[in-house]
Amino acid sequence: MILDDAALDAAVKTYDPTKPVYMLLLSKYRETADYAPYLNDSVSVDSSPCTGREAMVRYRTAIAAIVPPNTSRQFASTVVVNAITPKGETWDDVVLIKFPDMKGFREMVQCDLYKREVVAHRYAGLENSRLILLDETVE
Repeated sequence: MILDDAALDAAVKTYDPTKPVYMLLLSKYRETADYAPYLNDSVSVDSSPCTGREAMVRYRTAIAAIVPPNTSRQFASTVVVNAITPKGETWDDVVLIKFPDMKGFREMVQCDLYKREVVAHRYAGLENSRLILLDETVE
């Protein structure tokens, strides 16, 4: 569930910098958020007891300050049924977000504020997740 910085760095080098990129996020929430593994002297977040879904609300609130301009949520929904997934794999929510470019997404997730005040909510709240960056072109 940790962002693959090497893969992101490689994508930035090969992806057209003028094109938007879409982020597909599949989320499976923890019943109770678990902040303990992510707290240290460099992290400053509200880690009071909450559900995983509530931790992700904290994440969305905290990240709003650093989302690149012209980023937009294209779609968000609660999963009705996991119809084609590996046995035992289930998802609670799906979100699709459009970023103006790959560079903006990369800068957001690599900035100090994200590391200090945002990402711990994501890790604490999610039991499992997938984050897939997409091109809008389908051939």
